[in-house]
Amino acid sequence: MSGKNYAAVIAELTAQLKTNPNDGELLIKRGNAYTHIDGGLNHAIEDFTRALTLNPYDVVAYARRAHAYILKGEDDKAETDYAEALNLSPLSAAGCFFDSGVTYFDIGKYDKAIANLNRSLESNPSNALAAMIYGYRGLALRKIGQHDKAAEDFTEALRLNKLLAVKFFSDEELKSYRAQCLDD
Repeated sequence: MSGKNYAAVIAELTAQLKTNPNDGELLIKRGNAYTHIDGGLNHAIEDFTRALTLNPYDVVAYARRAHAYILKGEDDKAETDYAEALNLSPLSAAGCFFDSGVTYFDIGKYDKAIANLNRSLESNPSNALAAMIYGYRGLALRKIGQHDKAAEDFTEALRLNKLLAVKFFSDEELKSYRAQCLDD
């Protein structure tokens, strides 16, 4: 999503919502855009909450609101929303834990990132996200100085990457990360 003009996206979605004020999907899209602009987290949370008012069973709205809460530093509220998403759709566990793990990684909470990425793997170890999970967990482990474990995760991500048509981490990136861990 980098390179997008989020203010323009928000303006377009706001115009669409004037015509369709009860469109939960539009609210979620606008909420997602708000998470990318300075000062937008409260607006994002409002949009996700409104989407949930329209459809209290919307797993995506719970997960996206949880994401916004993490970015805002309200981890307890995020955990509550992720728990509700998992309650509504246990099959979404791997994705929910992956999303929260990556979000925690992005804001520098590496221990929480690792814990949630572990839960993602435990909930479905053979899911299509596994290469990305191992890659992100390896990066987080590296950040906290656990280089041997990080190298193991990069090795596993490389092994799984060979099975994927679309790769989040290139083989070259994973090999470089692994080499850096082995050199430390």
